[in-house]
Amino acid sequence: MAFALVSPFVGQMLGRFGRKNFLILGCFIMFLSNFGFAMMHFIDNTNAFVFTFILTRIVQGVGTGIIQTANYSIASVVYRDSVEFAIGSLEACAGFGLCIGPLIGIVVFNYTGYFGSFATFTI
Repeated sequence: MAFALVSPFVGQMLGRFGRKNFLILGCFIMFLSNFGFAMMHFIDNTNAFVFTFILTRIVQGVGTGIIQTANYSIASVVYRDSVEFAIGSLEACAGFGLCIGPLIGIVVFNYTGYFGSFATFTI
């Protein structure tokens, strides 16, 4: 939901505040969400855990919405003569990440546990 609500707003604001600035902001927000997921390891209260989880997922959705919108905007400006190829490449990378990311995550989780895996991806 956060992704869907944030993306159009970001699209309207990119020209005013800069694509690069939004990309950096989105990466920082994603850093915060990964850090939040890592810190959830230390929450013992079930209600606090659920609340923190939902809040962290919202933050993650906002960060993803900002990054995705900025990426497509940057691709369409930088690759004016081959926008379709640039967007196709972004989609291919996203698909590759969806395929290989869980495998990498499983390996990291097996070696470092819950906290270590999120701390690794935060870094």
